[in-house]
Amino acid sequence: MTSDERKFRRGAFWGVSSLAMICMALTLTTAYLLVTRADAPGAAELMKRDPELRDQIASRLSALSPGIYDSHIDPDVGRILQADLEDRIWNDTRVSSNRVGLRERSFALPKPYGLVRVVLLGDSFVYGYGIAAEDRLGVFLEQWLQERSQHTDVHVEVLHIGIPSWNFRAEVAYLTRQLTILDPDLVIHISVPNDIEDSPSIRGFGSSSRFSSQFRHRADSLVDSAFPSRALGFRETAGRLRWAIDYEGVNRYREAAERLKTMANLIEQLGSRYRLLLNYRLLLPVGREFLGRHLDAEHVIYLASSFGDNPQFWVSENDSHWNRQGHQQVAQLIYGLIVRDGLLPQVNPQPWEVATAAVEELAVAGRREAEGPVVIPNFKILSRLDISNLDERQAAQIHGGVDHKGRLSPYASLMLKNDGGHLRIEGQHLYRRELDGAEIRVSVDGQRVGTLQFAFGKKVDRRFALPAEVADRPNVTVRFESSNYVYVGKALQHCVVFDLDRIGIEPL
Repeated sequence: MTSDERKFRRGAFWGVSSLAMICMALTLTTAYLLVTRADAPGAAELMKRDPELRDQIASRLSALSPGIYDSHIDPDVGRILQADLEDRIWNDTRVSSNRVGLRERSFALPKPYGLVRVVLLGDSFVYGYGIAAEDRLGVFLEQWLQERSQHTDVHVEVLHIGIPSWNFRAEVAYLTRQLTILDPDLVIHISVPNDIEDSPSIRGFGSSSRFSSQFRHRADSLVDSAFPSRALGFRETAGRLRWAIDYEGVNRYREAAERLKTMANLIEQLGSRYRLLLNYRLLLPVGREFLGRHLDAEHVIYLASSFGDNPQFWVSENDSHWNRQGHQQVAQLIYGLIVRDGLLPQVNPQPWEVATAAVEELAVAGRREAEGPVVIPNFKILSRLDISNLDERQAAQIHGGVDHKGRLSPYASLMLKNDGGHLRIEGQHLYRRELDGAEIRVSVDGQRVGTLQFAFGKKVDRRFALPAEVADRPNVTVRFESSNYVYVGKALQHCVVFDLDRIGIEPL
């Protein structure tokens, strides 16, 4: 057990103890009221009648939690920070939050008249992972815009709206469902490649979960490029999802592009401006192919890989989140873009040589990179996976939903080289009567090819014809989607439905 785990368990223990004491106190208070007054309301009713009391109790519970996150009522958003945190230490960084659960000062809704508001939208890069709140790019940008405005009576506000591990779906939902009252004059949307992946939700004590509220019916199936290392134990292995070389990756980019286009159009219709800043490094051409081509060219900024690859701008040698210097550089880039493209005429900031140079070095150079060909590394995709004897190469083709014992979760996705012929699945149904009547739908590139009907403990060796539409595709995605599942593991919080031994595409 690591020191962090020991700290977390100690925090969790004291959190549970404190929660128990609070519950006992509420119970005693309720009992007292019921004895002294026949018509006295219970604790729940008291909190319902007195919002201030409810908020006080919620704040107290939050203060006792060792984590920093809270669930959001919108399943598309999934999670935010606990409200009104004050210098909570998380990953060696002090974290404070406002009343709406963002790592930002309080701000007015609706937006006050005359205020120029810039929103920085994104995930951990906007949140400022690993650095102090005052070292983030919005702090620098706001100061420079205010100081260099050619309108002396203007007031500028730059807000950071970002939560670690938010994906495109969460980011777009959170912004668009409050867009009218937030009323940004400019939205700078900062994206990294994991924005197409599943966004985890929250479990007890403010820590992230192994499930996503965006796909709650999938139980503990999470799909991301870290799956081989996170769930299968291959520490240095990354999945292939972000490269969009099979249906799973391509489809996720396609869905993201549709969301981004809808949001960009809505922002522009309301008289605001939108820019998408892609920090995709080696994947810049992929970002342009699957996202940039679906948006207006002026809406997309490509951050040169020379910046993202430079450890000088990282929080540590193993963590490429931007440090203070990195945030300053990006703030200069955004300032230069605002001047170049006239994005804030209300401010009309003065030209600045440093910012102009940043546009040339980071944005112009980045666009040249993005317009180059998509060069896929030599991954050597396999047409057959031996799940019972996984190695690093095989694990890299699993997007999610398969554990280290080969058990399928309610949703599983993996990639196979398409050698033509048929899909062969070998495995065994579980010895669990709870699964009577269950079926596992099998699809290839989103098209259903067959079903595995549950048969208690029975061995399976099935062949399914491939859809004609996939004949010319070099790689295909196989998905398993189950109508039911059972619990396994000591905590009974791992959900499985089938034992998969081998899967492959074989000649007829």
